[in-house]
Amino acid sequence: MKDSLTDDIFVGDFNFHEVTNLSQVCEHGLLQAGFTLKPWVFSGINDEELVVGKSESQSCLGLRWSSKPDTWEVPVNINLAPKRRGVRDKQFAVDSLETAKQLFMAHGLTKRVCLRICHSVFDPISLFIQLKVNMNLLYRKLIHCCPKIDWEDQVPKELYDEWLLAIKMAIDCKDIAVPRFCMKDCTSLEAQLGIFCDGSGSASCSRLFLRYKAKSGTTDCNYITGSTKLAAVGGQTASKTECDSALMGLRDCDRIHQLFTDITIT
Repeated sequence: MKDSLTDDIFVGDFNFHEVTNLSQVCEHGLLQAGFTLKPWVFSGINDEELVVGKSESQSCLGLRWSSKPDTWEVPVNINLAPKRRGVRDKQFAVDSLETAKQLFMAHGLTKRVCLRICHSVFDPISLFIQLKVNMNLLYRKLIHCCPKIDWEDQVPKELYDEWLLAIKMAIDCKDIAVPRFCMKDCTSLEAQLGIFCDGSGSASCSRLFLRYKAKSGTTDCNYITGSTKLAAVGGQTASKTECDSALMGLRDCDRIHQLFTDITIT
C-alpha cells in the first residue's frame, strides 16, 4: 500500500462561487507538494459527482455530515466486547435499551466495560456534552463506591440502572441532526454571543449560543459549542466549579472570536 495522508480539509464562504474558487486554489497548492485530494463535497448539493463514496452521509472530523441538509450527527457506537484483531463481536453491539439490558443480564458489567461505554461517544466539538459528563460522573461514582474493583470484576447490580439510562441517552441522541451553519437565513453578518456557565459539587459546564436576526423577522438562537469538567476531589467544590465554568466559557468565547472571523460578534 502506498504511503498516504488522510485528513479533512475545509474551505468556506457565503458565496458558492467563491467556495469553488477557494477549493481549486487549495487543491492546486497541495498538488504542487505532491498531495492529491478526493472529490470535494459541498453543502446543500446532492450530486453523485461531488459525493465521496456512495452514501449521502459523509465523515467529517469524525462526525457524520449529511451534505444536502448540511447537518451533523454524532456517531454512537456502543459495543461491550473487546476488539479482536481490530474488530468487535457484533453480538455485543448495543442499538437499543432492551439489547443493553439483555447483555447486562447475560454477561454482567465490568469496570473495563464501563470505561468502554464512556469511550463509545465521539463528540470533538461538544454538540452533546451532557452525554460525556454523565458517563464520566458514573465512572467516577463507580471508582468511589468500589475503590478496589479490578478491571474484570463485576460492577454491583445496584448501579446497572444508571448505566442503562446513560446508554439510552446516547442512543436517543445518535439520530439528532444538528445544523452545521449556526446562522441559517441570517439578514446580516452580525450576531450576539451568549455564554452560560454553571458549576456544582459534581462538575462545571459552559455552553455558547449565537443570537441573530433572521429573514423571517424573528431573532433566532442556535447552540455552537461548550465545555465540561469534573469537579476536583476535595472541599469547597461548588465554588471552584463556578470559577472553572466561567473560565471555560471565556476560553470558548475567545476561540469563537478567533474562528468566526467573517461575523461581527458582540
